Amino acid sequence: MELTKPRAQEKKVRDKIIAALREYRPQDDIAFSKFTNDRIPDEFYHKEITKAGIEQGLECLRLINNMSGLSAGDFDLLTLLEHYILNLDSRDAINKVLNARRGR
Repeated sequence: MELTKPRAQEKKVRDKIIAALREYRPQDDIAFSKFTNDRIPDEFYHKEITKAGIEQGLECLRLINNMSGLSAGDFDLLTLLEHYILNLDSRDAINKVLNARRGR
């Protein structure tokens, strides 16, 4: 399938990020999902995104922002995102808390 021009550019950037992650952490043998013209809709995150993919994405966040780690005190971003993305009940509960704080 031919990628649209914007998606081809995104793929190019994604491939560079993956190559950099593999160079940075060669011990991690991560299988990244296949890149397609269609993005994963949020209702399928829990089926299509893996824990390893979440961990690698957070590693990028940590590196780009020069963070010392992925936790603050006893708050762990990896655990939070794993629950939010991979568990629909957790996502609903987190959304309720966030929406209540925003007055929704």
